[in-house]
Amino acid sequence: SITRAYYRNSVGVLLIYDTTNYVSFTHVTSWLNDARQQIEPYHCVFLLVGTKIDRESERQVTTEEGKAFADFHNIPFIETSSKSSLYVQEAFALIAREIYDLLIEGRIHIQKGWDGVKAGPNTASTNQNQSIDIMQNNQPHRSGCCGG
Repeated sequence: SITRAYYRNSVGVLLIYDTTNYVSFTHVTSWLNDARQQIEPYHCVFLLVGTKIDRESERQVTTEEGKAFADFHNIPFIETSSKSSLYVQEAFALIAREIYDLLIEGRIHIQKGWDGVKAGPNTASTNQNQSIDIMQNNQPHRSGCCGG
């Protein structure tokens, strides 16, 4: 399928469910398993994202349920609102920071034949120890929002 073709060269996967629709949350396990199966043998960073937290009165999936799932699968977790832009930028910064850290640690490698992470035209070596500002000090501190 088209989805499987995208997974093959992925280094980061956002597993996004709707906090106002419990059925969407029940699909996360199959999405995670499917992605892991398609990405092997490469390492990938996952981020569980609960959306629509601006619609609290309609919530069907609790923050605790999302966090428990993320903890069980050892992946980071964040809740966002596209409508109010709450924590959306932080979600992308979080997964980018995780990918960058794994690249620096040598757990993700730039390899020919794999499109997951590519070296730029001016890259002298595969794992340069250059710092990149990915909102290092701008993380929100909201109880129950983020974990991992």
